[in-house]
Amino acid sequence: MITQSGFQQPLDVSGSADKWIYAYLSAAIASVKVRWSANICGGGVSGDINHGTILELYAGINASGTLIGRVLYGHLKNQQHFDGKIVNKSGAMPWFVSIGQVPSTPAGQTCYLSTHLHMEGRSETGGVSRHASGCNGWLSAATSVVYSWTW
Repeated sequence: MITQSGFQQPLDVSGSADKWIYAYLSAAIASVKVRWSANICGGGVSGDINHGTILELYAGINASGTLIGRVLYGHLKNQQHFDGKIVNKSGAMPWFVSIGQVPSTPAGQTCYLSTHLHMEGRSETGGVSRHASGCNGWLSAATSVVYSWTW
């Protein structure tokens, strides 16, 4: 399991290759800023398994106001947004941001041994916790809480 600097509560979520990944967000999040992260697996590894996306979660529109926290999504192909893109909450609830797809498992490497998505949370103003539904259980889109923040 890879842990990025400043992030905590790592979690690996199994998923089939090519499965689309979405971040469903609460009403308290008014906007997100997309950041790309390279080197998820470290040196010597290339390709989709080494790509990641970080969502910066803001209380205000256009990535303004309080930066509540961040979520790292590691091991992605077909990342859906360019680095630095801002996505504002739409009127529909729950609102979501498409992230990318789960890559296949390439041969000859030691970082990514089964198809999965790696996630980690980071708090900027308070605490971050991982919910029990995220440990050895099933996650359902738009209903399962994985991380929550206090600020």
